[in-house]
Amino acid sequence: MIRDRELASKIVNIFTNKYPHFNYFQFKVLKKQTVKQYCEELRKCAVIVFADDKSAIPAPLVEAVCAKVPVITHQNNFLKTFVGIESFNVIDISDEFAFADYLAEFCNLWSSNSTALFQTTGSSADLIIDNFRESNVKESLIKVVNLLQEEKIKTFTAIDEMVQKGELDNYEKK
Repeated sequence: MIRDRELASKIVNIFTNKYPHFNYFQFKVLKKQTVKQYCEELRKCAVIVFADDKSAIPAPLVEAVCAKVPVITHQNNFLKTFVGIESFNVIDISDEFAFADYLAEFCNLWSSNSTALFQTTGSSADLIIDNFRESNVKESLIKVVNLLQEEKIKTFTAIDEMVQKGELDNYEKK
């Protein structure tokens, strides 16, 4: 999943030209599909790749974790939430050739090991999945709204007290 089509093309071309022995790996674009089609295609993936800063924020990462699909992703701020997941490969590579090389390393490991090794998620992933469940997201949003409401009440109470004391009358209009 790369939002920049030119970058995606470069990585795929570099990978297929430099590593023709991995021709059994196919690249797919997972967009413009129904939710059901997307989920089915995601489950079939050997790996899902996010190669630019705009991708994988954060829903696709959670979807990959839920589908137990290994992830290769570019370092970004949103990944601080996803620490400790065995199936995550976070890299800080901006060069397309180096990215293709890293992908080839992964494919080599995937080809020579049991795929079950790459589909483990562990307790860290379970915690992340729990955080993004609908009930937990609603609960978190309600807490934030309540905190904001409390701050709003405190602010307006303080302003009202200042008005009652006449403290705001001394302020000149600017």
